[in-house]
Parts: sequence; structure tokens; C-alpha cells
Amino acid sequence: MTNRLVVIQIYNELEDLEEHFFEQKKRGRKMLSLYDSVQQADGLLQRLYLMITAGTVYIKTGEGVAKDVLRDLLEMARAVQQPLRGLFLRYFLLKKAKDLFPSEYPMLCDSMSIDLQPNWTCRSGLLFRTSSR
Repeated sequence: MTNRLVVIQIYNELEDLEEHFFEQKKRGRKMLSLYDSVQQADGLLQRLYLMITAGTVYIKTGEGVAKDVLRDLLEMARAVQQPLRGLFLRYFLLKKAKDLFPSEYPMLCDSMSIDLQPNWTCRSGLLFRTSSR
């Protein structure tokens, strides 16, 4: 039970950090420099959570290209080898980035040719599940 509370508390703190990043933008800080600076954080997992938070702010402010930043974040999220930590990280990424995706999945498939899952393929602008055999 305490692990759940810790995760919820961390997510709440990252929400506060996101608000701080937006305040930094209002004060004139370039989001690219912020996105680059969080990549200097020690520890892979901490760095990835900071990158997701800063990356989504970077996209929402209109300074970053969503396709490039999301591709970078997805590639970095694959680096987490521990299953439970990777699960929480990918959940956090999807939670933060869900507003950044187009409302229709075929548009996403057309606009971003990213291998989101190994069992999915993009054909004619539509996502199809492939057999896992």
C-alpha cells in the first residue's frame, strides 16, 4: 500500500514541476534549453521522468516538434529494463502525452511512423494488430 502512495505522491510532484516549467516559459526561458538541461540529471530513471515532464511542456508551448520529441521519449523509455519500472514510466509517458496525440488513431499512424508496439502495423493510414506467431 505504501508503494502506491509513493507513486501517487511522485506523480503529484511531477505535476507541480510541470506547472513550474510553464512558469519558466512565461518568464522567458527557452524550453529547448530546459529540455536539454534535464538530460544532465543523474540516474536513468529520474532523467527519463524529467525528460517526459519537460518534453511535454516543450511540445505544449509550441516550441518543439511533437513527432521528434515523442520519438526521442519513446526511444529513451525502451532503455528501462526492469519490467515494473518500465511499466510505470511508459504509463506516465502515455498519461502526459495523451493530449498531444490527434483524436483519431489513423491520423496518428499517418503523421508518426513510430513503432509503438511490436504487434501493431500501419497500413493505409490504419493501425492493425498483427499475429504474434
